[in-house]
Amino acid sequence: MPSFTLKAALVAAIAQIVSAHPHAINFKRENGLAVELTDAGAAGVGMKVTNTGGEALNLLTYATLLDEGPVNKLRVTKDGEVMPFTGVVFNYDLASIPDEKFWALAPGESTETVVDVASLYALEGGVYTISASDVVEYAELNSTEIAGVIPYESNELEVEITAEEIAQHSRAVASLDKRTEVSQCSGSEGAALEAAIEYTVGLATNAATAASSGSSSKFQEYFRTTSSSTRSNVASRFRAIAQEASSLTSGNTQYFCGDVLGACQQGVIAYTQPASNIIANCELFYSLPATSRGCGDQSQAATVLHEFTHAPGIFPPGTEDFAYGYAAATRLSSTQAVNNADNYALFADAIDNNC
Repeated sequence: MPSFTLKAALVAAIAQIVSAHPHAINFKRENGLAVELTDAGAAGVGMKVTNTGGEALNLLTYATLLDEGPVNKLRVTKDGEVMPFTGVVFNYDLASIPDEKFWALAPGESTETVVDVASLYALEGGVYTISASDVVEYAELNSTEIAGVIPYESNELEVEITAEEIAQHSRAVASLDKRTEVSQCSGSEGAALEAAIEYTVGLATNAATAASSGSSSKFQEYFRTTSSSTRSNVASRFRAIAQEASSLTSGNTQYFCGDVLGACQQGVIAYTQPASNIIANCELFYSLPATSRGCGDQSQAATVLHEFTHAPGIFPPGTEDFAYGYAAATRLSSTQAVNNADNYALFADAIDNNC
């Protein structure tokens, strides 16, 4: 698999939901989700999700607690310290979401699953405090058009997990040093990725300037605040991304042209493993235009910037994926927006295209 070695950490992808109707998406606070966590034993946590509202919902599983992939579903702490997530952060293509990526829940209906905590987080043994808090995008029943966002917050669970139990579980995503040797990017894929990374330098630099001293209303639109400290922090992340993208031969991240960790799946454009600062493209990346053709459009350059925001090696802590696309991302709280990868990609794209 081909690779570029870069200068700092990464972040996950840019996805458009319904740019033609941005105001059709709302927070669905009256239709809630109840999430209950229980101790399932053997380093597992049971998760029960219940539709507590009065209407049926079609929940998007991408990057949520319903996602069967090795994604970050929980907050796991020990003595107040957050345990490192060792899975991957996926960047999904939301232009054509397959039906099977939605989970239908009727009013009062529940679905249950067990999360293998030891395979997704770097644990050492001891007593852990575990919780889940995020948002889930949803469509109306029998539809795959995103209609809104539902926040949820679980109970807080204390679980003792022993070193012996942890030893019985392998990592959900193998570390690179246990896989076959990779080669450098080459050919058309290498040229495309190199061009996208080089374009990201200007994309991030201009976004940094806009964040620190540009329009306050534009910053408010994407980050839900005009606080000077927040503007400074956002600008610093953009500058760190520009620095990382300025070299293809040095840096704090490794960027691979192909699926070096074997994590690509249907609908995934690229992914980041924050614990190792590894970023990898999937085949869908190469079907995107090199740069955005319109406000909020997905592109190779915007994807690179999105992924760089996820990497703590570039600017700690790495961002999360609370929401994808303009309509959902601009309805997050200010705290969530500043920590959401797509808000950075969308803001940079807006500055680049005078949106």
